[in-house]
Amino acid sequence: MGACCWVLDHTPSKHQSPPPVLIDRSDAAQRQRANAIEKLVARGVVQKLDHGQVPVLWIGPAFAALPSDEKYAVAQVAYGYAGDPDAEILELRDGRSGNEVGRFSLMAGLNLY
Repeated sequence: MGACCWVLDHTPSKHQSPPPVLIDRSDAAQRQRANAIEKLVARGVVQKLDHGQVPVLWIGPAFAALPSDEKYAVAQVAYGYAGDPDAEILELRDGRSGNEVGRFSLMAGLNLY
């Protein structure tokens, strides 16, 4: 019974913010991301990345064939390269239709529609 009460007494509040996630935005890290994005463009996975307050990753047809973990990695690299450290999300848009097909954030992960 004492252990149960201890756990209940020390359960964090649902209103507490998680610790911030720091992204390495050094020149070397950004060069690596730029190189990775160039390779993804060459493979047809990505068409382009628009920087801005809400960055947009335009995905190509080859993106759909990637396994889930690789889709996550592509979004994570683009999010890190987007340039705006205050950007909370990265929009993913289909390069052919222009429709929003998903969003990525460090807190929520990758959500595809």
